[in-house]
Amino acid sequence: MLAAYELLPATTRADTVVGRALVTTVAEQDMDRQHPGWFVARLRVRSDTLEWDLLRAESGEWVVCNGLRFGLAAPDSLTSWRPAGASAASARALADSLATRR
Repeated sequence: MLAAYELLPATTRADTVVGRALVTTVAEQDMDRQHPGWFVARLRVRSDTLEWDLLRAESGEWVVCNGLRFGLAAPDSLTSWRPAGASAASARALADSLATRR
């Protein structure tokens, strides 16, 4: 779950633009390897510089062709949160708190 970001200068390589951003996330969600069809979300704060490769599509818009993607949002009913007591609501509250401080 993304809490804050800062865009950094982009660079170009041939027909590719490398976009960069300093991002702060408060949770990550992935498939549960022990229980197919279920998900595990971990509440934790992490800051990192990430990169995305962007190419211009035939429509003229820029599209991400390589890089970390955000937005997996499995239903709460299929998600186990770590550590115990964490939840989507507590992750959202933490993200809001960090975003407000910036």
